[in-house]
Amino acid sequence: MHLQGKWQFLDGSASEGWDGALVLGAFGQVYSTDVTVSDLTVASYATSRVGGDASVIFGKKYGDYGFFWAGPRYQVQRTAAAITVLNGAGLDVSTGSHLFGAVVGGAVGYKYLYFMAELTGGYVACKPEVLGTTYNAGGTLLVPAFGLLGRF
Repeated sequence: MHLQGKWQFLDGSASEGWDGALVLGAFGQVYSTDVTVSDLTVASYATSRVGGDASVIFGKKYGDYGFFWAGPRYQVQRTAAAITVLNGAGLDVSTGSHLFGAVVGGAVGYKYLYFMAELTGGYVACKPEVLGTTYNAGGTLLVPAFGLLGRF
């Protein structure tokens, strides 16, 4: 689940100027699964992820036909995973990560329904510790997104 709220601090009025907004979000996911081989469960895997994000978005509306947006983005999250194998041995891993980047996107449509595409990119800082060893799991990240956008 991902919940988002927006505070518009700059109004382009009459669709000719630039808009500005602070967007804050919170998200969480929980799931688990079993690894099965020939009708025998050999491992169980459960994970959870919680976090939040903040963006300062500037955008321009083009009449009733579309709009463009871009701005900096920061995201923080905490991920935990538990793996248990058939003999009862287990491994628990928990780590945090930070995304420092930007988002750019656009939408084309008419009045209330638009096709949108967006690209988030940046650097992820993440150093999990597994069995006493610290790993650098960070790096460059690009996340494309597209879909239908309704404005009501």
